[in-house]
Amino acid sequence: MASQLVMCFVAFLVWGVLGHGPDYEQSCENRTWTLDGGDLEVMSWHIHYLENVSDFARFREEFIAHFRHLFPASGDCPFGPNYASTTYPQMCRIPGLCDLAASSSCPFPVPQEHFSIPVQHVSEAWEFAQKIQGFVTLMLHANTGCQHDDHTKRIKWLPLPGQLSPGNDAMGFPCNRPGMGHPNADAPTIFHTPIRRSHATLASLCLSVQASYGVRGLKLHSGELHCGNMFRARDLQVAPSITHQHVTEGAYYVLVMLSIPGVSSSSKMLAQGGLTRQWIVGNIASADMCAGNFEHATTVSSYSPPDDNAGTITSVLLLFEQPAGPIEFQHPTSLAGVATTGEAWDPDSWNHRGFLRRPFHIPVSAPDVMNGLVQDGKKQSAMIKIGLPQLIGPARTLADVAQAGPAGPGDKFWSARGYAESMALKRTSGASKTPRGPLAQVAGAQFEVKSANASSINDRSGNIDSSQNSAMLSARGPGRGGMAQLIHWVEKELLIQGKSGPVPLADRVRIFAEAFGQAMDMLPEYRPLFLSVQREYEALINWLQEQLNSLAGVESRMKTMKIESLSFVGESTAKFQGEVAMLRQKLTAAEQQLDNFIVEKAQMFEHNKELKGQSEKDRWMAAESHTQNLDILSNLERMEKQVEVLRKQEREIYSESANLNQKVKDKDKRILTVEEQLNSERELSANMVQRDEHEALKVELKAVKLRCQELEDMYATKQKDYMSIVETYSRSIGQSIGGDEVPRPLTPRPTWTHCRGILDPDVARSSDKADIVQDLLVKMMTSARTQLAGYGLSTAAQKSNVFQNFARHALTAPLVAEPTADRP
Repeated sequence: MASQLVMCFVAFLVWGVLGHGPDYEQSCENRTWTLDGGDLEVMSWHIHYLENVSDFARFREEFIAHFRHLFPASGDCPFGPNYASTTYPQMCRIPGLCDLAASSSCPFPVPQEHFSIPVQHVSEAWEFAQKIQGFVTLMLHANTGCQHDDHTKRIKWLPLPGQLSPGNDAMGFPCNRPGMGHPNADAPTIFHTPIRRSHATLASLCLSVQASYGVRGLKLHSGELHCGNMFRARDLQVAPSITHQHVTEGAYYVLVMLSIPGVSSSSKMLAQGGLTRQWIVGNIASADMCAGNFEHATTVSSYSPPDDNAGTITSVLLLFEQPAGPIEFQHPTSLAGVATTGEAWDPDSWNHRGFLRRPFHIPVSAPDVMNGLVQDGKKQSAMIKIGLPQLIGPARTLADVAQAGPAGPGDKFWSARGYAESMALKRTSGASKTPRGPLAQVAGAQFEVKSANASSINDRSGNIDSSQNSAMLSARGPGRGGMAQLIHWVEKELLIQGKSGPVPLADRVRIFAEAFGQAMDMLPEYRPLFLSVQREYEALINWLQEQLNSLAGVESRMKTMKIESLSFVGESTAKFQGEVAMLRQKLTAAEQQLDNFIVEKAQMFEHNKELKGQSEKDRWMAAESHTQNLDILSNLERMEKQVEVLRKQEREIYSESANLNQKVKDKDKRILTVEEQLNSERELSANMVQRDEHEALKVELKAVKLRCQELEDMYATKQKDYMSIVETYSRSIGQSIGGDEVPRPLTPRPTWTHCRGILDPDVARSSDKADIVQDLLVKMMTSARTQLAGYGLSTAAQKSNVFQNFARHALTAPLVAEPTADRP
């Protein structure tokens, strides 16, 4: 059957349980750039222009025209928006690739484009961008590889006046690894690739497989599997969501997810480079593959999250197309043949039924790799045979791997089936009694022969029949010596294990070690020699084991290199097929274009006829247009005369405007003069008496005035009394007062007070002047009331009905008592 195409390969790092933190050199947590005293190097800068799409073309053309000597011929960048490098010396433009109408995961909520700027030109580029901003929002940020902080902490916005910055979704940026930047936005495994590869080689790479975990709320990444995305064990408890759009209709697919432990793995992961099964799903229909719905597929091995003790591991995601319809899968088994999930995987024992024949697999280890080790008396986990020989062909090239168990006597080491089993497995098997192994039976027989001989000697002294002992020996063991039995047992075990086949070295060592130990028990006089030989062999074995362990890292790296080389083969194949598809599309487009040209030729021929008829009409129109042009010239002359008149009016307006400007200047000067006068008045007021002292004097003055007023009223009253007494006395003696003099009203004589310049407009206003005016008014009103009271107006008003009916306000109480009948 023809080999099937590996459709896509995705490798990503998965972080282990808490406590196995990321390497500092590959982590962006708590890191800052060199401008703030950190160690993150700025590789390049980006200047984004956002929001106003109608002004994008103007800003882009002016920027490129100004820095034309720094741009490539096309003006566009030969890499994607997430690439950054200190080796690319030119500026270039990167268009906005994310369609906001079709996707809800775009990093920017508004339309945008940006320029990639080398470090040495960022100052002049940002200064010029601010000058030509126009109606676009600008944003500047550095590229250090840590895209989350580059777009949040190391960012500078320049929005339009009165507007806020549109912001961005920091979770939407795929790369978050110091000093890295992948060349195309969808390439999840290539970091900091050279420009020629990123643009040419990877342009047609199959990158349509989308895988993501349901992770939200992380600081540095989203749940998508992209370059630099980091996960912890608690984030990977549920299987990822995987979709693939470029599928063959009606085909079925199988998805395999494997894990390779790193150097920090515990013994449960076997050894560095060991293979762990995480997830296998087969019989995935093409429609379900597009939708990411595996409900109707066959779950060969349920999803198993990374082990808590796995440390930092590498997961590999493989997607294959099945050759012919659904397949009845056999469930994979562990090294012990048990179909469990998430255990160390023996891919050799999984019957793939030949559906994966393409040599795209993990390299197979050397056949003489030991499957079990005993070092310093402690149990070592068995090393798995790395590889998928079933992916190459149906033939098996390696023997079955035995599960190592604890060292001990025969029945504690070997099962009846010849497989090594642990004591825990035997205890849970439900058997009431474990059968003894062949070596244990031989050793037991030898010990029983010796005990029987000792018993026969004792029997002679104790009157026990020796014939009974012989019968006992013949019943308990074979009728030959112990050494011969050991040799026979060793040959038998080697034959069972496959003496001529590639039996793992650990099984041979275990057989001979047990036989050697029993031989030492049978030959106690040679025990020192045997122990010396055994120590030398153990030292040699330990040294060889150390050498083997030292090569484990190299082996893992070689496996990784082989996986990468196979992935490059898949990339090349995908590229070739992409180019063929592109050429076919171009050929189809060219044929369609040729048909369109033939149709256009016929249309142009008909159009030519129409144009010839139209040309005759146009000649007549030309003559008519000439006549109209003459009329237009005459009209133009009239318009020129009107323009001259308007220019004259304009000069007059300019003259009038100059006069008005001069008046404005005169008024400004007058305003300055008034301000100077106000300033001088302010200076005078600043030198006056303090307000508290002035208020105290005013209160004192008012009290004195009131006292004077009281004295004047008392004087006037006494004067009236005196005059009344004089008149009474004059009448009593028959004399008149004053003779022919004109009688004077019964009012006190007026007292004249100097106004002290109250009505002088040139004197500045002040609080003293206001107090003087107030006192003067009070005195005038007091005098007026006194005079009215002297004429008896208050009494008349009280008796007059007319005054009471028509008066608007009631009279105030008189300041002096009016004369009455009993008191003149």
